[in-house]
Amino acid sequence: MRSRIRAALADNIERGDGAQSFAEVVNGEFDKAGLTRLKPYQIGVIYDTNTANAYAAGQMAKMMEVSGDFPFWQYSATMDGKTRPEHAALHGKIFKVGDFTFYPPLDFRCRCTAILLTARQAGRYPETDRPAADERQRLLERAGKHEFAGNKQKDYVAWLKSEYRDAEPSVQELIDHAFDTMRAEIDSLRHGEVVEIEPLEVPKPEPKRKKKARKISGQE
Repeated sequence: MRSRIRAALADNIERGDGAQSFAEVVNGEFDKAGLTRLKPYQIGVIYDTNTANAYAAGQMAKMMEVSGDFPFWQYSATMDGKTRPEHAALHGKIFKVGDFTFYPPLDFRCRCTAILLTARQAGRYPETDRPAADERQRLLERAGKHEFAGNKQKDYVAWLKSEYRDAEPSVQELIDHAFDTMRAEIDSLRHGEVVEIEPLEVPKPEPKRKKKARKISGQE
């Protein structure tokens, strides 16, 4: 069931569908398996948590790309009646790009975000907004679920490796091509060249043949 839910989530994100569509697919999978459906709030937690972590991994990767211009990021909590006290304690704290221990989300349904800062912007804030080692430890102890802390990009790559290992050969071929394309694009940027790469033809599933309806005469 974990594999089915994970696949449903991946398809949902790829299509750009929302939480309602994801819930319908998950309910259908549980119905087919003859299992009791998850409660709506459980499906919501799965959806919000996994999509937030996936997007955070992408954001962190982009941060590393532009770290020369934006070497710092600032923790930003929603700061309303629903904000967790431990997340409110992190609001406004500034960290160097690459230091992702406190990068949101830090708990289930965490609504906190990160704001990129230039060196000049970061310099306008008090030095106390950059937590020292002892304060970092206190903040980490209060931050909530420790499995959410840390480098989500690293966790995402670990997940991708496991997906690759278990994938069909045709899917592995597509992933290989995607990485080869990315490497070629990076090399071309380094050397100021433009490299044209032929897209890999994605195999399409064979269309299901429709069964011809049998005409029934008046006599059997």
